[in-house]
This record gives sequence, structure tokens and C-alpha cells, in this order.
Amino acid sequence: MHPLSGNVLVVCTGNICRSPMAERMLQAASGPEGPDRVESVGIGALVGAGADPHAVAVMDEIGLDLRDHTARSIDSVDVARFDLILVMERGQQAWLARHFPELRGRTFRIGHWQERDVPDPFRRSKAAFRAARDQLQEAVFQWQGMPA
Repeated sequence: MHPLSGNVLVVCTGNICRSPMAERMLQAASGPEGPDRVESVGIGALVGAGADPHAVAVMDEIGLDLRDHTARSIDSVDVARFDLILVMERGQQAWLARHFPELRGRTFRIGHWQERDVPDPFRRSKAAFRAARDQLQEAVFQWQGMPA
């Protein structure tokens, strides 16, 4: 089974910057061996908010649209439906292990293969969002390249 098959949940803090960007990238990358479903949530989500304007702008640069995104909290999602959970930082991975111990073994940093976190660009410059986007693109590419 390919690592990106099944249902993939992408998690960040507010669900308005990194996880929606990664969600759209994973959805766009879906092919016959890609995930069946990709969703994103936040552990401290700004529930009901749209994607950050800088996130929308930097995703427009690569032809992906975030305008219809609405932030959701992980509490509003049945986490059992997901085969793979991708977080942005080690701290989020630890938080999920404490609050949803059943996710252990299926929760990884999106930057797992690069052995790094993706820094939060919230309230920072468009350049910070662009850097996060580029790190997410590299991470998604790495996940796609993992053998079945």
C-alpha cells in the first residue's frame, strides 16, 4: 500500500495557513496511487475563517485556489476515518498522541522525509508564506515518491 493511499488528514494550528496549502497540494497530486480523500483541520482552529490572504496569494502563484477553504477544528472530525495524519511540527504530533492515542503509528510530520518541521507563517510576510509553501511542495513530492 502506497503511503499516500486511503484517507489523509493534514493538521496544523489554525487551519488557515499550512494545512490548507498542503491539503490542496495533496489533492492536486492525487492520481491512481494517490489518496482517496484529503482534508485539513487545526488543533486550535480559527473555526469558520477562510484561508489567510497570503496563503491564498502564494497558492495562486502555483495555480491552486484556497478561496473556498473554511477552517475546521480536529474536534469536529472523526479522526478514525483517516489512514494517515500529517502534521507540520513535532509539537502537533505530540499533542495528537496525547489527545488521540489511537492515531499513534499513523501520525507523521509532513516533513518526515526531510527531518524537519514546516514553520508557521501566520502573521508574517508573504515571503514567509512562500517559504512554507515551497517546503510543503517538497514534502508532498517526497511523500509521493515513497514506494508502495
